[in-house]
Amino acid sequence: MPIKVTCSCGATAMVKDEYAGRTGECRTCKVQLSSGNRQSLML
Repeated sequence: MPIKVTCSCGATAMVKDEYAGRTGECRTCKVQLSSGNRQSLML
């Protein structure tokens, strides 16, 4: 199940599970984002 990542600029992206815990760049404003880890996202 993809992870939804939201930037402070309001842009959102869906990230594959395999990228959980990694950082990437917002395609809109270029700030560095973290996708968190899968365990912390599951309730």
